Amino acid sequence: MDELRQRLRLEAGDIITEDWYSDLVEYLSLITKESAVDYDGYIHKSLIPKSDAEFSLGTADYRLNEVYAVNGNFDNINSKTGAFSDSLTVQGKTVLKDEDPIHIASFFDYAKEQVKEAVLDAINAWLQSPLQTYDNCLVVTSRLEDKIERGIAFSVSKRFNSISSGESVKIVFINPSQSNKKAHIVIVEIISTGQGAIDVYKDVTIEQSGIQLGAMNLNFGSANTATCIVETGGTYTAGSLVYEGVVHGGIRVNAVGSIITLGKSIIVSEGKNFMLQFTNRAQTAVDVSIKIIWWEE
Repeated sequence: MDELRQRLRLEAGDIITEDWYSDLVEYLSLITKESAVDYDGYIHKSLIPKSDAEFSLGTADYRLNEVYAVNGNFDNINSKTGAFSDSLTVQGKTVLKDEDPIHIASFFDYAKEQVKEAVLDAINAWLQSPLQTYDNCLVVTSRLEDKIERGIAFSVSKRFNSISSGESVKIVFINPSQSNKKAHIVIVEIISTGQGAIDVYKDVTIEQSGIQLGAMNLNFGSANTATCIVETGGTYTAGSLVYEGVVHGGIRVNAVGSIITLGKSIIVSEGKNFMLQFTNRAQTAVDVSIKIIWWEE
């Protein structure tokens, strides 16, 4: 631009050539199309005042009708020099200005939710989760009952018939890798018509997968399916022995069967598993049923 201005300067007696006209056309084109604001009003550059807080955009009598912007930073949005006479909205909500009436009712719903969340957070911090159900009812209920209501509690059961003396049956519980869930084992129930030994191993090597057992959601109205896998009949190499127990048995008038638990609760993290093994120690063939109840979250 400076070079063009120098070429366009004329002194008395200078001859106007075609090159001078070409430079003039180029200069006018630059002013019209490539300046900060072109002839059609389009902005091509940032509009930066040459000094701070010196210029105004519009006057009291000649105002802009609408302003569209992504972000706005105002130091004096409520001052007399920067007041908006009608209304200013941010993300669809009216911004309060000087002398605007404040209606408490307009804040009530939002404030109510904020207070409710704060109270519930405080209660959760003071009390254990079993004291509150999924729908935020503050009643004393069992933890398992709450998980059933939420549709994240499951059960698997299997009956093995006519297990020969000395024969073993195995069930493997698997929480797959990348499941992003923990499995909380609540109950392991084993009932047998004869005496038997119970061994539980963790970190089992699955050499060949067996038959998957269908998991039942304990909330019949829930469509949630179990992430964990329970199977039997595969080829497994036992890992670390974590539990040893027995199942009592008898015939006719004597007590038949037994129930065992592996503790109050066991957590099986993602990528972990355990194997439940029953070995018949009776002198005859026995029937045994095994049930596992857990929740996932």
